[in-house]
Amino acid sequence: MKKSVVFALMLLVAASVAGCALKKSQVDMNQLAEDNKYHYSNKDLGFSLVLPPEFEYFQTQRVKGGDYNDLEIYVPTSDTTYEQLVSGYGRVITVRVIDSQAWQKSDGPRGFNKIAEKDDKVYAIEFWPTAPVDWQDIWIGEMIEGIKNGFSLVE
Repeated sequence: MKKSVVFALMLLVAASVAGCALKKSQVDMNQLAEDNKYHYSNKDLGFSLVLPPEFEYFQTQRVKGGDYNDLEIYVPTSDTTYEQLVSGYGRVITVRVIDSQAWQKSDGPRGFNKIAEKDDKVYAIEFWPTAPVDWQDIWIGEMIEGIKNGFSLVE
């Protein structure tokens, strides 16, 4: 009897520890992580991005085309003269997941830069060509490089 009680307690402790470890490994994409960045993951499309802390309140939208899927990332802007597809937000990043054959036929869609390739998919990224007025001093080359370097493929 004592052995089964001890065994049950050991299982309970092990499950608790495993649960805590699992919770720590899951990152809330809407909260800054310990590294002071947002960690966005899209398992459906097979990639993740690390976004800078300036992307507070960012929003995403998925757009399906014939041979591609786009994930658009929007950030708040107060620049009312900037083209806003979503009111109060500017589209800062588009990640395109496109069939390899379609990518080759089009020689890469204009504005997109290939960032990765896996199986029969090409992953390409496009940034806004000009930033809204309130992002002019924030949107710098280091931020762009950080976003590119924070791109990774996921299983």
